[in-house]
Amino acid sequence: MLLRRAQQIDGVTVEELIRLADGSLAPERRADVETRVAASPRASEMLAAQRRSLAATRAFAPPAPARTPARAPRGLVLAFATVLLLVVVGVFATTRGGGPLDDAVALAAEPATESASHHRSFEGVTFPDWGHEFGWHSSGARRDEAGGRESDTVYYGHMGHRIGYTVLAGESVGLPSRGTRIVRDGLAIQLYHEGGKSVAVFERNGRTCVLAGKVLADETLIKLAAWRAT
Repeated sequence: MLLRRAQQIDGVTVEELIRLADGSLAPERRADVETRVAASPRASEMLAAQRRSLAATRAFAPPAPARTPARAPRGLVLAFATVLLLVVVGVFATTRGGGPLDDAVALAAEPATESASHHRSFEGVTFPDWGHEFGWHSSGARRDEAGGRESDTVYYGHMGHRIGYTVLAGESVGLPSRGTRIVRDGLAIQLYHEGGKSVAVFERNGRTCVLAGKVLADETLIKLAAWRAT
């Protein structure tokens, strides 16, 4: 799953990053891709890593013969592209320092694979029923892995909007440093934006919880995260 998701980083595909790094990107596309990369710290990191990888590969390449070489076999080209993709994925997974959180945010866009039963629980956290209070109703769920941890996600929908509520197994990974810290009803919530989604990270019963999705106002995630049935 991580490989598939990493093929597009904040709206920039891995193929575009590879072609931008080696200079093979079409001139008419270069300005647009460079603008998108500049707007994304992650894509910028990936481009820098790709250029370093390409420079290292060229440093160990044998000198080019005087005559024009034959076109490389398609299989060799594909193998080289696969190696470059894995380099990018490796950096994507390690340089952010928050793999479980990044994967949990990405899960918000994944399809549900099972129904969300009433009072569904995971690792001591019971997923809330927001229907009566806020009009957000559960629409499905899925079990997965996020950054090597087991995770459980329930999806909620309201007036055409969809969010994912993911609980990570194991000890809390802590709140991220990016974004804004908000305390609501005694609950510390870290609010930030990632790939066009609003994200709220908090803890319930010692477990890390992540709310992510596209909403009209960030206040929506804050209210949902802080709410507890009485």
